[in-house]
Amino acid sequence: YPNPAANRITITSNGFDLSGAIIRIIDVTGKLVFFQLADNFSSVTLEIPEPISNGFYLLGLENSGQRHSKKLVIHRN
Repeated sequence: YPNPAANRITITSNGFDLSGAIIRIIDVTGKLVFFQLADNFSSVTLEIPEPISNGFYLLGLENSGQRHSKKLVIHRN
C-alpha cells in the first residue's frame, strides 16, 4: 500500500514470510524493472526508482516455493 503509489510502497506479510523473499516489479511487456530481496519478516518498504514511470505493473513475491502477485499502479504527479 498505497496503490496507486508515487514514490514508495509498503508490503505487509499477511501470513507470507517476507524474510529473504524475492520482490519483483514487472511492466506490462514482461520486462523486469525492479528487483530486491526482502530483509524483514512482517513488512518491507520499497522506494520506487525514478526510471519507473506512470503505468500498470505486476508486483511479485516469491519465497520458499510460495508465490504471490498483485497489480500495482504507479502514478507520479
